[in-house]
Amino acid sequence: MSIGHDLYIKIVLMGIVMGSLARFVYLRVDYRQYPTYPQGYMTHLTLGVISAALGAFSVPALIEKQYTAVTFLALAAQQFKGVREIERTSLEKMESTELVPRGAAYIENIAKIFEARNYIAMAVAAVTSLSVYLAKSALVGLAVGGISIYLSRYVMKTAYIRDIADVIPAKIVFKGPRLSVENVILADIGLKEGREIIEKYGVAAIIRPKSLDSLISINNLGIRQAILHETANQLGLRMNIDTPELAPMTMNNSENGDVIVVMVVMKPDVDAFVEIIKNIPAIETVRKYPSKSRGATRNLG
Repeated sequence: MSIGHDLYIKIVLMGIVMGSLARFVYLRVDYRQYPTYPQGYMTHLTLGVISAALGAFSVPALIEKQYTAVTFLALAAQQFKGVREIERTSLEKMESTELVPRGAAYIENIAKIFEARNYIAMAVAAVTSLSVYLAKSALVGLAVGGISIYLSRYVMKTAYIRDIADVIPAKIVFKGPRLSVENVILADIGLKEGREIIEKYGVAAIIRPKSLDSLISINNLGIRQAILHETANQLGLRMNIDTPELAPMTMNNSENGDVIVVMVVMKPDVDAFVEIIKNIPAIETVRKYPSKSRGATRNLG
């Protein structure tokens, strides 16, 4: 069945517009200043438009039985994997400049998210184009595209630390040179000056998992490293390269699975410290779900 010229224009145009809009919706600079702009904006918006065009053109290609054109979708998938690799490589190169690195797990999570957003743009464009073809109406395509973008938010929904654990402010206590929180010894601080700085500017929090799955996940070193990186970026650190005793640290409480976080910050605001931890992404790539595989109980208590 051949498509009329006017309908063809509507199918392709609406698909590209809504697919590009979907990518734009997910393009924002947050407190991490990532992606940077204008270079980051141009890169991701351009890829978003290309993704939308591939999704939009795939519908008339299938209708016209031009099945070879669909092979471009496979090519696009390979290109998007290349985008993921570029993001990963870029962030890995920046690790050496960070006082507190992101860690491999956090970098991989960021790279996967950027790859997935291109697929979302392609899918929204294809759904929009198909609805325009079936309804023969650009307004219907606009409505379906808008609904698709809205529903995609659930597909791309990110879990945060607050969703899997309670974050409780805690107090740093020195027992001689030993730094402890909730009777868990984290480090020996031999220098008196170091102990004084930690007592004055140190903040601590306890991350208490809500379930067995959360307990396993929150103790993953990738998530713990992401917590240290994000809190350090937002509150600032008093450490220098030659003051390792002031470096942020995490420790597992072997009795109950809690994770203790201690950091020496520029401005010791424990409430802000707790709030920041709550809003850090719980990296999906390292999340564990043991209760689903062996029938273990979800409740810790």
